[in-house]
Amino acid sequence: MLAPEVFPFLNSLKENNNREWFKKHKTEHDEARNAVVHLSSRLFESLNNENQLDKHKVFRIYRDVRFSKNKTPYKTHFGISFHRQKPKYRGGYYLHLEPGASFLGVGFWGPNKEDLLLLLLRLLLLLLLLRRGRRRRRRLLLLLLILVLPLLLLLRLLQLLLLRRRRRRRRRRRLLL
Repeated sequence: MLAPEVFPFLNSLKENNNREWFKKHKTEHDEARNAVVHLSSRLFESLNNENQLDKHKVFRIYRDVRFSKNKTPYKTHFGISFHRQKPKYRGGYYLHLEPGASFLGVGFWGPNKEDLLLLLLRLLLLLLLLRRGRRRRRRLLLLLLILVLPLLLLLRLLQLLLLRRRRRRRRRRRLLL
């Protein structure tokens, strides 16, 4: 259960997002952050029963304002990420705690091509199983072939192009030496 002091602190921070106010209320931030860390640890333990989780982390509250138009120094939310054990299990969970805008996200961040292909295949096969008519199955199977084969060919072509570049670079290095 989330401690009751977290959301009031975030509401106050949203109204007073400046360094002077934050310095005065640093102890409130520390209490709210500790409550979120405690929640993340409990969630990690319970999620780890069903999933093979590797680690979890609570994101820092300080914003990177170097390249942003929004120059407020602090985030007005807490974010928690849960990572699954790699390489067998990929993907993870993200919990966003913000007054009136909290959400849970699941999925992949920057998936590799094999993961994308597997996801596509699984979704299309699931569609095949959900639709029971023979014509529909044939159409979906045809759609699967139309979508997946060009994707596989494109990925292979990209691999070959990258290999050529690497070989050219190696040759140039050898010639320079």
